[in-house]
Amino acid sequence: MKFALISFFILAGVGLVAGLVSWYFMVERASQQRGRIELALREQRGVQTAEEFARLFENESERRIAEKLYPELQLLTVTRTVPLRPSDLLFQELRVDDEDLVDAIEQALAKLGRKKPNRQEWVQAGCEKISTVGELVSAACRLLNPPHDTNSDSNLRRLKK
Repeated sequence: MKFALISFFILAGVGLVAGLVSWYFMVERASQQRGRIELALREQRGVQTAEEFARLFENESERRIAEKLYPELQLLTVTRTVPLRPSDLLFQELRVDDEDLVDAIEQALAKLGRKKPNRQEWVQAGCEKISTVGELVSAACRLLNPPHDTNSDSNLRRLKK
């Protein structure tokens, strides 16, 4: 009986180690593949600065948030040097994790003096529907400059001035 129990734990341990090793190599292979894709994009598009990325957007508000968001987005990539375009797909092409993306948006907003948005503000800004880098910048811009309720006291005071 002791021998069977010991054999079971040895086999279970070997199986666990084999599973962990396999998982590690799968993750590493995926990371290497992502890195190759990102390097190909950099070769194809050239080197990019935050200012160059910001100039890809139409209005000043979007350029302002894009410049602050760019370094945060770079941290979410494998190579940390991917030249981004507004049309890049965040989840399919860049393989950005949605929780990391929320952190990146919050960091960029904090650099611009905006407090952490609440759940309602995220929804109102359309953050749940973004799929491209351009949509991300537009949503972050809406978080930075949320639409005001015209019935609020502060807006009424502002309108009277």
